[in-house]
Amino acid sequence: MDILNKLYRLAEKDGIPVLRLNLPLTKALSLLENSTCYIGIDETQFETSAEKKATLAHELGHCKTGSFYNQYSPFDLRERHEVRADRWAIEEIIPRQYFNDAINSGVTEPWELAELFNVPQQFVEKAVEYYYMLDLEAKKPAQR
Repeated sequence: MDILNKLYRLAEKDGIPVLRLNLPLTKALSLLENSTCYIGIDETQFETSAEKKATLAHELGHCKTGSFYNQYSPFDLRERHEVRADRWAIEEIIPRQYFNDAINSGVTEPWELAELFNVPQQFVEKAVEYYYMLDLEAKKPAQR
């Protein structure tokens, strides 16, 4: 099963409606209403299946992690919620072991990884940053 269909099935299994909408300015969005997460996506706005897959995974990441921000709160940082959604999407589309296997087999250029995993290069660059950060954290000495 391809990843895009897997994402749609995961949303369905978890009771997250994915609504096809006309969203020319945002392409996709997610929102939480009465404890139910909804995803809206405008499939006509995507030039590639790679972009659509990364976007759906990101929006699903908001739902799966509960990462929604309140635009009216001065204490809520939008970027924190976006990063959580991105990290969920990265782990779902490019699991760390697959990423490491690709690197170890010689696929190291971001564009090569993007082709291999059928995601936009920008998504791969986020994955590189995220997995590099995890590697650095794993190497830190334990604090007392």
